[in-house]
Amino acid sequence: MRNIPPMTRALILLALLLPAQLAVARAPAHPRHHAIAHAAAHDARRDERLLALTIWAEARSRGPVAMRLVGHVIVNRARSGGYGEGIAGVLWQRGQFGVWRNKDANRAAMRRIASLPPRSRDRQRWDEAKAIAHTLLHGRRIDPTNGATHYASPGAHPDWVKDSRRVATLAGYRFYRMKGEARPSATS
Repeated sequence: MRNIPPMTRALILLALLLPAQLAVARAPAHPRHHAIAHAAAHDARRDERLLALTIWAEARSRGPVAMRLVGHVIVNRARSGGYGEGIAGVLWQRGQFGVWRNKDANRAAMRRIASLPPRSRDRQRWDEAKAIAHTLLHGRRIDPTNGATHYASPGAHPDWVKDSRRVATLAGYRFYRMKGEARPSATS
């Protein structure tokens, strides 16, 4: 708080002492604080959309249960801190989620998501993916994957499995954490 002007500091302290609605009504917004809050809200909206897109593209054909499980893995990676910074860092890390490769058919489908027919199965799954992403990022979450940071689709046998340990098998997917990797904290 050293770099905050005295008047702003006083308003912050006042806001902490008064009921929230009264403090909001009387405290003038500092342009810098507004910009920071706006940027954080933008990042949160972006992360929620990116998570929903990835959930949809990775698991829509397997239904909402599989979509939720894939979402848990992505959030677990973001919370672990070892796979990039935040949701975007996890998703855009090279070689991690095939749907973000330019030549992947799902990438093309993601680009056309706004034009999905209103009553189509893909539109229904997109609406479900958005709700799942919102819940995973802002709601209560019980993680049935046991903190998994990796998963293998039915029939897939990725090379990295030899360096991991299976922590769950659900909806046909196998869930893993890399050897020596701790379970991600629910609050990190």
